[in-house]
Amino acid sequence: MRHSSLIPALLAAAVFSVAANPCFAGLAEEETPPDIQTSPSHFKSWTGEITSVQASNSDTGARSELVVKGKDRKLTFLLGPSTRVMDKDGKAIQPADLKTGSKVTVEYKTRADASYKAQTIKVQGNGNPAKPR
Repeated sequence: MRHSSLIPALLAAAVFSVAANPCFAGLAEEETPPDIQTSPSHFKSWTGEITSVQASNSDTGARSELVVKGKDRKLTFLLGPSTRVMDKDGKAIQPADLKTGSKVTVEYKTRADASYKAQTIKVQGNGNPAKPR
């Protein structure tokens, strides 16, 4: 038997042994919580209200973070140089322009350390609209 014909057989056996092992049961069937949506671009989407915005600080080593409260929990997103922030009209704005109380949708990826890296932040509207006079 040639080595090239062994490889597919070994791969099939490995896949079967993992699938049949009760220790791995349910891993492939893990559900995404209903308030987190996955887009075709492999980014997840989270919509909610900004509860805090923290700018990076080179003196303390603090990273830029955005905390967004969804229906039943809050997620903290890391902001980086590649994070795009847009106002409700789709125009680019700075992360410093994000305000507590604003409703946003965040497209993000989960990093290897289980933190969330924001790719795109889109402001849905002003969370604290001015009252008419």
